[in-house]
Amino acid sequence: MTRRITAAFLAVLFAVIAVIVVPLGAIDTHRLRSDFRREAFTSAHALAAVSEERLDDHRSDPQLPVLLARSAQRGDGVVVLDRAGQVLTSLGRSVLPGEDRLIVRVPVGDESNPVGTVVLSRDEGPVENRLRALWLLLGGAAVLALVVGAVVGVLLGRWIATPLRSLVTAAEGVGAGSLTARAETDTGPSQVREVAAAFNEMADRVNSLLDAQAMMTADVSHQLRTPLAALRLRLDLLGDEVDEEQRREVSGMIAETSRLSRLVDGLLAVARAEAAVASPRTVDVAAVCAERVGSWEPLAAERGIRLELRNGAHSPARITPGHLEQILDNVLANALDALPAGGTVRLDVVRSETATTVRIADDGPGMDPALREHAFDRFVTDRRGDGGTGLGLAIVGRLVAADHGSAELLETDGGGLTVEITLPAGGQDPAARRR
Repeated sequence: MTRRITAAFLAVLFAVIAVIVVPLGAIDTHRLRSDFRREAFTSAHALAAVSEERLDDHRSDPQLPVLLARSAQRGDGVVVLDRAGQVLTSLGRSVLPGEDRLIVRVPVGDESNPVGTVVLSRDEGPVENRLRALWLLLGGAAVLALVVGAVVGVLLGRWIATPLRSLVTAAEGVGAGSLTARAETDTGPSQVREVAAAFNEMADRVNSLLDAQAMMTADVSHQLRTPLAALRLRLDLLGDEVDEEQRREVSGMIAETSRLSRLVDGLLAVARAEAAVASPRTVDVAAVCAERVGSWEPLAAERGIRLELRNGAHSPARITPGHLEQILDNVLANALDALPAGGTVRLDVVRSETATTVRIADDGPGMDPALREHAFDRFVTDRRGDGGTGLGLAIVGRLVAADHGSAELLETDGGGLTVEITLPAGGQDPAARRR
């Protein structure tokens, strides 16, 4: 921005200089040349006036030698010709071809019937030197003005750009999860300071709202889980005291209470995911995948399902620590619940220059295309009758979006469902690269 402001300032200054300096130089050039020619004609007319008596009456005017001497001192060349064109008097330099000299011819006597001619040649060198000095002076003044303008433009650009850069940095920091990032409000134009102050006020408000949401989530977790646990305990005790027919009803109540507990836990997990402050760091995706596969392998083996990890080489990506573990746990839990015994879940890590992609593919029943389009919305599930809450993929979608990644559901070749998680590649963060 500083360069653009300086360039615009210099462009305007250059246009002003061009509009003022060039016409001024042209006017002075015309004036100097006109004065030079007028003086030459004046001198030639004076010589013609004093030469008339000599040419007409053959008498010598005493002023003629004086004027000739003055002309000689100025470096002029003077030739007085009679009516026949014969040279009567000559003084000073003669006119040579190719010389930069002004030639003035003035008739002596009546212009309709002159008795002779005065030819005066004057060197144009002095006036050309004055013109060069004039243009050098004007050019130097223009260059000096441009240099001063460049310095002023740079200072002006920095004065405007510095608080804007601070505002951009603060916005990137808040976007990256640093809720303490604030913009400078004591430098720059008043309008920029007002914008920075409004941004800081907005950031404070967002921080307060997130704190309030976190407190509400904690309160809801405590207020709901405790009575549900008490209700479950009382139903368990009641089931031991009733007959067989009533015990079946109590068992249904216990199942619904368990489902309600899972639903509450899922809603709280979604709320925590939405309120989570993203703070991306460089994480080895392959290492996290290997660790989670190792944790889920005992349960998969118990259900007769095989877990496979491919391409376990180092694959850095930028994601908030802990988010990838939650994402993988939710996806693997859904896959294991959907697969029958003998199924396979494959994790494949693919690395590129700009992103790292994790594909979790299974060979289970898959998912209807219409359902896949809304699978990351809350309460969307194809296993509602089996106790599914439809919140696992909602949590995945929010955690991935918080770290500027993407999540997509695809059909596995040969049948099944593939969850594709794409994360920004590891290394320097995008904001630092832009700076």
